[in-house]
Amino acid sequence: FRNLKFDVVQPEYFVVAGILEKTNQLFYMKYNSSGQVGGLTKYDPAAKTISDVKVDLQGNVYIIGSISNPETGDDFLTITYDKDDNLLWSAQYDGEAHGDDRCRAISVDDSSNVYVTGSSEDAEGVSAIVTVKYDSAGNLIWTQNLKQKGAAEPFIMQPRYVHFTRKPETKHLFIAGHVADDGLIARCNTHGHCSWSSRHATQNKVTRPTALSQTYMALECIKDGSSEALLVKYGPSTILGIARWD
Repeated sequence: FRNLKFDVVQPEYFVVAGILEKTNQLFYMKYNSSGQVGGLTKYDPAAKTISDVKVDLQGNVYIIGSISNPETGDDFLTITYDKDDNLLWSAQYDGEAHGDDRCRAISVDDSSNVYVTGSSEDAEGVSAIVTVKYDSAGNLIWTQNLKQKGAAEPFIMQPRYVHFTRKPETKHLFIAGHVADDGLIARCNTHGHCSWSSRHATQNKVTRPTALSQTYMALECIKDGSSEALLVKYGPSTILGIARWD
């Protein structure tokens, strides 16, 4: 096994997903609350990497990875299985420039819409953050290209659910990544509109996000083999404060 990823829906399912070393097949194993495994499910054709796995409350499994194509290089691969381990759909995404596209994180909303974020190279080979949305049947709904001044790549995606008294529930996706040596956080809604992004730089240091919740982002700042940690608190559309510890 390699590239193992994990997700859990308490208390019913614990899922381990990865790639089989000998065949390069994506696979997952689903454990119940008693620790019993329900078998190993494989996906053909061979894949290059696996990036993330999610399980929804119904027990459906969502996996993303990268697949290599001779004409378009690395492309996003998204696959979904139902709770009985039947393949529901699979989809590949190739960016506009047909360069390398590498997915990083996946989120699923209450309507089983799937959001995948990753990086996509332009014609000059510079990567930008790209997020795509699929409906519950695997149809591509939209793509969103978050271009920055410099090569950018996401690491983490966290959904946030905001409830208004006179409006239906509105969902946003917060994406943490980097642009060159700077940390980045961005907010997109479920219609593909990115309404806010902010970069955080530390002088002469490489800054990378390490964790993301609905209100906090952790950053690691590295220079000459040593590092310090930052904790960033953010609101719906702005950074509220930054704390540092060694």
